[in-house]
Amino acid sequence: MKKFLMCIPVLILLVSACDQKAEPVAEGSSSKKAADSGEMEELTLEQVYEKTVEVSNKLKSLSLASELNQSISLKDQPQPFMIKSEISMDVVKEPLSLYQKMNMTLEGQPPQDTESYLTDDGFFQFDPLTQKWIKLPENMSTELLQIQNSQADPSAELKSMQEYINDIAFESNDSSYILTLNASGEKFQDFLQEELQNNLSPELAENIQLGDNMDIKQLTYVYHIDKETFYPTKLINEMEIVTEEQNEEITISQKSNSTFSNFDGVKPIEVPKEILESAEEMDITE
Repeated sequence: MKKFLMCIPVLILLVSACDQKAEPVAEGSSSKKAADSGEMEELTLEQVYEKTVEVSNKLKSLSLASELNQSISLKDQPQPFMIKSEISMDVVKEPLSLYQKMNMTLEGQPPQDTESYLTDDGFFQFDPLTQKWIKLPENMSTELLQIQNSQADPSAELKSMQEYINDIAFESNDSSYILTLNASGEKFQDFLQEELQNNLSPELAENIQLGDNMDIKQLTYVYHIDKETFYPTKLINEMEIVTEEQNEEITISQKSNSTFSNFDGVKPIEVPKEILESAEEMDITE
C-alpha cells in the first residue's frame, strides 16, 4: 500500500518526576534578575511534571504546526533522498478526532497538498494524484483511532520513561521549562524501538523492517513547557537510524519541529457531507 498516511503524535511525551532544579538557559537577563530578587519561584522537575500532567489531563483540544525533514541515504550512494513536509493539525480529544493539512515535497517531484479527517466516521484522505477522496477500511481506521487515543494519554508514556529519569536534562529560560532526553545507547533499545514505531513517518516505516538489524544512532526529544500555563508549546524531535534492507545499508535521518497552540479552542471536527458521500474505499491489495 503506497498511500501516504501521516498521523503525527500531538500530545507531549511527559517525563517522570525527580527533584532536580532547572538550569537557566540564556535568553535574556530578566530570568536571572527575577530569580536573584526572589520574584520567581524555582520549581523542581517533579513540580513541573505534576502541573503539566494536571493541565494535560484537562486539555480538550489543541492545534499544532509541524515541519518535518527526512533524508534517506544508501551506503553506495552518498547523495541522500530528501523528503520535506509541512503539517497543520486540529485535534479534539473527546470524541477523538483530527483534521490535517499537509504539504509534502519528495526530491525530484512537485509538491503535493493533501487533507485528512480522522473521526468516528473513519479516516478520509484527499489523494493529490487522483484528485479524489479515499476512505480507509474500517479495521485500519479503528487502529489509527486506538493509536491516537493512546498517545493522547500522558500516563501511557510515564511507565516507559520513568527508568530513564536520570538521563533527562531540566533547564529553563524566561518563558519556558525545557526538558531534554538524549536516548542513545544500548540501555535505551527497547524504549527506542517503541518510540520509533510511533514517530517514524508511515511512508518510511512501510518499507523498513524494524528488527535486530537496526541500529538507532540518535533519538532526542526537547520539550518546551510554558511557565505560566504549563501547556507544552514546542516539541523538537531528532532521530537517526541505520538499518539493512536486502543486504543494503540504509541511513534514515529525521527532524521535526512542532509548535502547539489554540488550547481548548478547536471546534468539533466533522467530515463534510460531500466527502462522506463521494469518498472511495481504499483497496488494500494495491
